[in-house]
Amino acid sequence: MSLTMKDTGSNFTPCVAGNHVGVCYAVVDLGTQHSDAFTWEGKAIPESTRPQVLIMWEIPAETVEVDGEQKPAVISKFYNAFFNDKATLRQHLEAWRGRQFTEEELCGFNIMNVLGKACMINVVHDAKGKAKIAGVAAMPKGISAPKPTNPLVAIDFDEWNQEAFDSLSEGIQNIIKKSPEWQAMQEPKRVGFRDHAPEFEDDSSIPF
Repeated sequence: MSLTMKDTGSNFTPCVAGNHVGVCYAVVDLGTQHSDAFTWEGKAIPESTRPQVLIMWEIPAETVEVDGEQKPAVISKFYNAFFNDKATLRQHLEAWRGRQFTEEELCGFNIMNVLGKACMINVVHDAKGKAKIAGVAAMPKGISAPKPTNPLVAIDFDEWNQEAFDSLSEGIQNIIKKSPEWQAMQEPKRVGFRDHAPEFEDDSSIPF
C-alpha cells in the first residue's frame, strides 16, 4: 500500500474554521525534542527537552485540490507526550474518549490506538490565518464515524516502519532526525536507548 503524506507545497489551503468531524490517519512519535528558550506573545518560554508526538486528522466534509484531485483537508497538532492531568495530550484524549482515564489505563495506554478513530475537532485561525486545533470532543451519539481515506500511518521507534517514515514530509523527517532516539537507532549495536522514554503497552480493554 502506498503512503501519501508528502508536502503539497506553499499553496496549502488551511482547514476551514469551525467544528468538524475528523478522522485520525497518522500518529508520529517524534522522539525527544529540544527547544531553545524563546518569547511567545510577550511571555518568556524557557529552554526544554520533551518527548513529543504528532497527530494528524483528515476532515471528510472539507476538500482541497492536491495534484489536480479533490482530497480531504487535513490538520495536525504537535503534543508533548505527557500524561499528567494538566497535559494537553491527556485532556484531548479524555475529551475524545468522553471519559477520564483510570489509573490502570494510564499505565498501559498505547497512543497508536487512536489511528482510524473519529472525533469532533474545533478548528480556529490565528492572526496569520493558520488553522489550529483548539479542542477535540467525542463523536455525538447517532452520528456515524467515517472511515479514513488516507492510509493509516504509525511512526513508532519500537516498531520501526521505514516505508511510513519515507512517506512523511521532509520537514517532519528532519524533526525526527534531531531526536536522540533516531540518532541511537542509526547505531544498531546500541541497546536500551528508549529506557528513559515512557512505555505504552497495548490494552484491548481500552475503548480506542
